[in-house]
Amino acid sequence: MATLIHYIHVLSAIVWIGGMLFVGFVATPIYRRELDDKTRVHLIVAVGRRFRPFAWTALILLWGTGLIKLWHLIGLHPTGAFFQQGYGRILMFKLTLVFVATIIEAIHDFVIGRRYERYLARDDLSSAGYKQMRRWTILLAITNEIMVLTIVLLAVMLRSYGLPLR
Repeated sequence: MATLIHYIHVLSAIVWIGGMLFVGFVATPIYRRELDDKTRVHLIVAVGRRFRPFAWTALILLWGTGLIKLWHLIGLHPTGAFFQQGYGRILMFKLTLVFVATIIEAIHDFVIGRRYERYLARDDLSSAGYKQMRRWTILLAITNEIMVLTIVLLAVMLRSYGLPLR
């Protein structure tokens, strides 16, 4: 059962992080270079709508499997000493980043994404409000990409660190 939980956890991370990195590093630069503003925004919104259910399913599975893995690791009554060891500190930092990345993802998808749709519906891509929102979108996307790459690094560190004794 532990292998299945770990498999689902890793597969979910691949979907969430892989999709985010593909959009950020592959698709968006092509959109920017090849498309006019209106077409680019239409395509970004369409890709976001299509990917959103996959990303959120992956995130929910990541949280669920991560909590199961944590429970198997430290049980229901973790001691403060666990989180003061190297392994526990790395794990706590990773969990904090996952929490913050999830919040940023929610803001990106459910606040900013909806605003993009409204600007697009009004054909208002030259306003100051749209430009400011676009800057915030880029900042949040870059921040989240850095965080998820750090999360992957921390996961690798945890695997190579070895499991702590209970």
